[in-house]
Amino acid sequence: MSIKQELIALAEQISGESNLSAADIASAIRLVAGKMPEEASATKAGLVKQGVAVADAAGSAPTAAEFNALLASLRGGGSIATAST
Repeated sequence: MSIKQELIALAEQISGESNLSAADIASAIRLVAGKMPEEASATKAGLVKQGVAVADAAGSAPTAAEFNALLASLRGGGSIATAST
């Protein structure tokens, strides 16, 4: 199936109708594009990357280095901001 045919099929699924005009197809595609998740921020939910693995704490009280490794992983994955405000 060509990209054009895929887009037409997608628009028909979104609208629940067939034999759509080019304007209807474009409108349906814009609707879907407007709902695609974006990166998360402090004020809006969104996609975040998986952080790097962090070793379990060696003892009952995590060290500053262990805690900082966890913070770096969370920041790198986008789960928390990179700078305090």
